[in-house]
Amino acid sequence: MPCRFSLEIECCQKLMVVPHYMFFQNLKKLVISSCPSLGGMQPCLPPLLEELILEADLGCLSDSLMPVSHNNSHSNLKSFRIQFATHVTSSLAFL
Repeated sequence: MPCRFSLEIECCQKLMVVPHYMFFQNLKKLVISSCPSLGGMQPCLPPLLEELILEADLGCLSDSLMPVSHNNSHSNLKSFRIQFATHVTSSLAFL
C-alpha cells in the first residue's frame, strides 16, 4: 500500500464521489476544494485522519459526511475546517 500522508483534491468539476482507493489507511491530512458535483454517500474517512479541510463549493458533500460526526471512530481528528464554503448546511454538526 502506498505511504501517502496528505491528499488534496481540487477543482474536479465532474467528480461525484471520491474513489475509496484514494483514502489510504495512513492518510493524515485531506483537503477537498472546488468539487461542486460531489454528493451522495462518500467513502468512510481514513481512521488515522488528523486534519480535514473543506473549501469552496463541494456540492452535497457536507450531507454525506454527517454519519462521521455522530460516532467516535475518528478520534485522531484534531482539526476540521470549512472555509470559503458556499453551501454549508449540516456540516456544522461537526463543530
